[in-house]
Amino acid sequence: MTQRKNKPAKNRLSDQEFDTLALLQAVDTVDQLRDDFKDGQGGRPLQLRTDLLRLHQLAVAALNEGARSKIGDLLELAADLDDQVSDMISKLESIQEALSQLLAVDPDSEDDE
Repeated sequence: MTQRKNKPAKNRLSDQEFDTLALLQAVDTVDQLRDDFKDGQGGRPLQLRTDLLRLHQLAVAALNEGARSKIGDLLELAADLDDQVSDMISKLESIQEALSQLLAVDPDSEDDE
């Protein structure tokens, strides 16, 4: 994480330099991620955690114990999790992009590099 110096801004930021809608969209994105990371009812673990543990069990059975019948389930779950994690990464990258755009309008940002 980059540390920023606490300096007074030389200029006031204007809405013409940054589209504040991007921040509101970031909030919407966080809400979508909350669905991905929510705990189960009654304090059950995250579904992603449960699915990763299941993937591990399938991998042990298929790869370490020779249960070749589990390979299809293993690969299907791995593909599903890959899609889910890729989607989460895309959502987080969109939030990061909004924050980077906001930081780019900081008149003091060149002094920090």
